[in-house]
This record gives sequence, structure tokens and C-alpha cells, in this order.
Amino acid sequence: MLSLAGCDHPQEIKKEALLEKTRHWKEPKVATWNYVGSKDGRDFFRFEDLGIDEMFSVESGQIPLPRSFPITKSRESWLVMPWGPAAAP
Repeated sequence: MLSLAGCDHPQEIKKEALLEKTRHWKEPKVATWNYVGSKDGRDFFRFEDLGIDEMFSVESGQIPLPRSFPITKSRESWLVMPWGPAAAP
């Protein structure tokens, strides 16, 4: 398993549980959700907020993505997801 700082043990969860988590954050100016890649049939998503750095994985194909790629540490490759404050009206 690829290790990303602060995210050594991604939590495996269901799509519904992940989407529920995207509705909660501390600071809208810094809270972000990123797709960081896929590995072994799972898609990995990283959540960063004030004092929070968490990684979750769901079964691949459960979350629509514009493109997929192997999990990577390269932030330039990550996709910002339209969740959390980015989705707020």
C-alpha cells in the first residue's frame, strides 16, 4: 500500500458513507476532497481540513470520476472532487 503523509491506513467504507462524510467540514476555506488514485480494485479519496488529514477507499467504479489513474503521492495528479465546501451553494 502506498503511504501518503497522515494517511497510512485508508479506511475502507461504502459509497454512501463516503458521500455522507463529504457533507461535514470545519473550515470551508481549507477543506478539500481529492481523488488520489486507484489500486487493487479500490478508489482512494483524501480529505484535508483544519487538523484533519484522512484517506478513505471505496470499491472502484462506485464514484463517477472524469478519469482514473494509479494511486500517487503527486498532488499535481490528484483530482479535486466537487464535494464539501466546493459543492455548497
